[in-house]
This record gives sequence, C-alpha cells and structure tokens, in this order.
Amino acid sequence: MGNLSQKLTSLPSSAGVYQYFDSNGRVLYIGKAKSLKNRVKSYFALSQTLELDTPIPNPKVSLRIASMVRQISNIEILLVNSEQDALILENSLIKQLKPKYNILLRDDKTYPYIAFDLSSDFPTPSISRAKAKQKGVSYFGPFTSGAREIINSLLEMYPLVQKSSCLREKKACLFYQINRCSAPCEGKIDKHSYAKILNEATSLLKSPHKLLSKLKEKMLTLAESRRYEEATIYRDRIKKLQNLQSFSALDLAKDISADVFYFYVDEAAKEYKSPASLAESISLTNSTNSTSLASCANSANPTIPTKPAKKSQKGILLSLFVRSGKIISIQHEIIPLPENTQDTTEIHAEIYTQAILSQYASKLPILPSEILLPSIDGLPCELLSDFLHSTQGRKILLSAPQIGTKAKILALAKQNAKELLARHSQNLSNENALLERVAELANLESIPSRIEVFDTSHHSGCDCVGAMIVYENGEFVKSAYRRYKLEASDEYSQMREMLIRRAKDFATTPPPNMWLIDGGKAQITLAKEVLQSCGLGGGGIDTIGIAKEKRESSLSAQNLSIQNLTAQNLANQSTQEAISQKMLHISTRKSSKSANRSKGAANDTIYTIDESIMLSPSDERLQFLQKLRDEAHRFAITYHREKKHASTLQSTELKKRNLSQAKIKRLLSLVGSFEAIKNLSDEEIKNLLKKRQAK
Repeated sequence: MGNLSQKLTSLPSSAGVYQYFDSNGRVLYIGKAKSLKNRVKSYFALSQTLELDTPIPNPKVSLRIASMVRQISNIEILLVNSEQDALILENSLIKQLKPKYNILLRDDKTYPYIAFDLSSDFPTPSISRAKAKQKGVSYFGPFTSGAREIINSLLEMYPLVQKSSCLREKKACLFYQINRCSAPCEGKIDKHSYAKILNEATSLLKSPHKLLSKLKEKMLTLAESRRYEEATIYRDRIKKLQNLQSFSALDLAKDISADVFYFYVDEAAKEYKSPASLAESISLTNSTNSTSLASCANSANPTIPTKPAKKSQKGILLSLFVRSGKIISIQHEIIPLPENTQDTTEIHAEIYTQAILSQYASKLPILPSEILLPSIDGLPCELLSDFLHSTQGRKILLSAPQIGTKAKILALAKQNAKELLARHSQNLSNENALLERVAELANLESIPSRIEVFDTSHHSGCDCVGAMIVYENGEFVKSAYRRYKLEASDEYSQMREMLIRRAKDFATTPPPNMWLIDGGKAQITLAKEVLQSCGLGGGGIDTIGIAKEKRESSLSAQNLSIQNLTAQNLANQSTQEAISQKMLHISTRKSSKSANRSKGAANDTIYTIDESIMLSPSDERLQFLQKLRDEAHRFAITYHREKKHASTLQSTELKKRNLSQAKIKRLLSLVGSFEAIKNLSDEEIKNLLKKRQAK
C-alpha cells in the first residue's frame, strides 16, 4: 500500500485541518473538517484511488478541485478540539502558506478607528485597530483609508494636544507658538474649555462632509489673505479626503448599524462602458428604483513565460460599513480566481469566511448589530456566529435579507461591486494595450506580463542598497518586492551585484518577461551579460533601460512669483478663479525641484541593446516606464534612508569613544561593520588606525 492509500485509510473521524501536497512538497490546498475521515475521502473516487494508489477525483467535484486532486501526493492532518478551532487554524495556515488552490485575501488587517481617551483631562486623537482594555475611550469609524489624513486635518483646525507625550512636558512647544495647541502643559487652558474644543472637533467625525466644508472655508480665507502656500496645503488635503472612500457618507434608515460584504464574479466579460464617477452615483432613496454607489547555478534553463498571462477570471469583494444609518466607509479588493473555476459557489463561501475571520479576529471598538451577506450555500454560519461571539463578547447576527431596506443595501453593494470590477477590467485592458505599444516600440520578444524593475541608492559610496519591485497584471506586487544590501561602492558594480543575486534566484523565483533598469546602455549591456551567464542571453527576458536627463530647472520659465498676480489679473477674473490660478503656480514652483523624475515632466531616454529612444514627456509609453522606475526609486531610497539612519545612530555611539567620522569610515573599510568596531578595544582600534596610516 502506497503512502497516499495508507493516509486515506487511516484518517480519524475527529475535527481538524487537512493539507494536500504535490510530489514536490508544495502545499496545494488547506481545508477544515468536523470529521476529517468523511471530508477528505469525499474528494476522491475512493475504490479506484486505493486500487491504483493514484489520486482519482470524485466525479462530483468541480473541474478546479478535480485538477487539484490529480496532483495530490501526500496528505497531512492537524487535530483540534472543535470545528471552530479548525476554522480558525485553517484561516491562519492559509495566510501563512498561501496554497495554490485556496482563495487568499491579501488585505487581512482590521480597519482603523480614530480614538480619544476621555479618561484623560486633555484627550488627543490616535489610531486604533482594536478595542483598548481601559474604559472611557471614544471611537469613530471604521475608516477603510484616510484615518491619518482626518486626524491631521483636525489637528490643523483645532488647538488640540498634538500627541499624548506632549502632556508629559512642562513647557509649551512649537505647536503652541504656531497656534496649533492650547498648551495645557503650561496651564493655559482648563479641561472644561478644552472639552468644548474637543466636542466641536469630534462632531465633524460624525459628519465627514462638515469637515470638508470647514477645510474649504479655511482654504479660501487663507487664499483671500494671499497666504497662497498655506492655502495650497489645504487644497491638497481636501482633494485627498474627497477621494478617500472613508467619506462616502450616505443616509439610510437611522437604526441600521451593519457591516456588509458582497463578493461578485463577472461570469462573462462584457464590453465596459465608462460609468459615472463613484461619488456621482452614490444615491439610495426609499423608492424601488435601482441605485449605484459607485538558482541560476542549479537551473541553466529556467522557464520563461514567452506570452502574456492568460486572461484569468477575477472577482471583487466589496465591504460597506454602516453606522447610525450612514455608509461611513467603503473598501474593495480584486481577487484572482484559481484556474479551471466553473462553479463559484464554494469560492463564495470561502471568501466570506475569510473576510469575517480576518475582520473580527480581535475585539473591535465599535460593533455592528449585524453582518449582511447574500444567501450562500456552504457558508458555516453557525461556526462563524460562535467565532464572533468568542472574539467580540456578544452575538452578532449574520443575515441575508431578501426584502426591505437591508436588501436594498445588498443590491447597492452588488451593483457597485459589478461597476468597480468592470472599471478594473477596463483599466487592465487599457494597460495591456499600452504594454503592446511598449513592446512594439522597444522591439520586445513578447508583451510583458510580469516586469521586474531595479534601482540602487547610496550616499558617497556609503549605505549602499538596491531594490527590485515587481509589476504584474496591472498592479505593483508588493509581496514580491526585494531589498538588497550591497557591498560595491560604485553604481555600475552595485547594479551588477544586484542582478547577479536576482539571477541566482531564478530556480526558486521564476524569471519575469522583462527587466527595467534605471540606467543607460552600459547597464543594459551588463544585464544581458548576467542573463547570458544563466543561459538566457539568447532570449526570454527582454531588458530596457531608462535614464533621466540631467538638466537645470528654470523657475522663471515655469512659475510665477506671488507678486506676478497683479491687480489687473484679479480684476479680470473672479476671486476664486484667481485664487485657483495662484495656487496652481505655487504648486508648480514647489514641485519643480523634483520635476525631472515626475511623470510627464522629464526628458528621459529609453535604452534597448540596439538603440536609444527619445519620446515626448507626454507620451504614455514613457510615462508608464517612468511610473515603474519611480516606484523602484521610492523603494530603494526608503531602504537607503533606513540604513543611513541606523548608521548615523551607530556612528553617534562610536563618536562617544572619540572617533571622528573619518576614523569610523576607515575602520569600516578594515573590519566591515559597526558591530565589529564596537567589539574592538581602544588599543585594538588605535593599532588598526596606525597600520592604516603606515600603508
């Protein structure tokens, strides 16, 4: 009897989690069961499987599951005390191991709330994702995005204590001097007066549109006083807040407090017509009309995808959070479905289960009265109810309303999930067309479906780092990003070191279709040499370079000073138009220093192995490549700053031993690290420096 047959005939009847593995030891699928014996056997045509000792799928399972069963080589089980424990363990293992045939929600964090500790005499806003143990904390939310922007807006408009640590000081800080704090630390305000300010500030959190109105008033007041730069800050904040889904407040029945989840799958791709903006389509009335809410060494020939990825089916999970009759925040996630997905019923149940387990894993500050879902077969409602009771401390109803206002909310969620998915599909289609044009421009072997982008960052040869970002199917794949600590001190050698390290990883992390390098002809030639050493020089990975052109910015040609807006200009325009024009000039002037790297504002050159290509700054192909390059630059420089900060801290420690920056640099070149220097005695350091000087 083979291993698989032995496992199938010795399964226990108790609750637990099962894991299916393929012949290479990769996990295929993770599931839970009240009875492991019954559940696992249900996947197989048991008599044939045992007779042949080969996995034969049960004829009743879906095409997707049948495809998975044929790959099963081993089964492992984990026993637990109850079915609820199995549910929680299953969810945890799926997140950790990311099996091929499980649906995985990428955004598994609970959403943030804005909190005020009212037990303090002078509360200050903070962000919280779970309910605090102490009493007297007031919460607002949840906000799917934008909580930090909202707090910053409140702190700019009201003289609240900026952070709790300020209260430990006995002297007013800079915030008081610029009228951003009322300085209770010096007794300049009593708690009753502070409470009035706090009440006014928190009232805006209950009505987000009032906050936007306040910000607009402040912006116009500043602009009319010709304080244009300050007004521009407010204008930019207003734009951010208007775009945040946290401000989709919509009146419903006042007694409704619910979390709504809707998973939608586009069963058949349809031609997409541009919808009205989400903000314009927000409406829900009491009428029955429809509504809208808009290793290289181990593998000399790694497999390279030579065609674009097959168009995969996708779904969308839309989450609405309703409090006191208002939709206060919206979130959605696009979810790629496994191959061979036909019947999506089982996937729906899996998605909703994951969503609930993730969102309610810890006790939340503000609980809904119920969770609204569409009616789904196979959803473990009883188990989920028990889970909610155990984590939240009270019962939360799971309901699938068929009539009434709540049913309309579900219909609203469905319609907007459909619209958002269509919009995503159209954007992806547009991007695929753009990729075709890029491939034609650079004479690529294939239209790239997966692109890796490389950049380096250093400061005078110190704290040298590299970064790789990945772009696939219309989005940045941040889970595939990689950071490299580099030993080389010049940019060419740094890029060579990074590319070699990436190429050595091809055996475990498959190569992309294309490399985009921050650099010119020398870097492209270098990349080709690295790929050739891996047996890929003849093709498989296209390589493009993009190099920014160094040029002086001319402020006088691009910007107007404040004085340039004359009285005549103001006379010929409405006040608000003049203000908008002036604020635009201020924004342009402020951004000019970074214009050479900004999308559409740089004379960048594109390099292939055969030619260099100059495009207009407004060319979409150039802007697309700039977008990728800029993301790699952002990731690289962020890592460099972290390294530099750590180096600065360690240098500060060493300076206490009377070591100058020059001596520290010499010692680093000799012993290699700050830690090694710290372990040296003063005498050893002295001797090393003497030897260095003698040379």
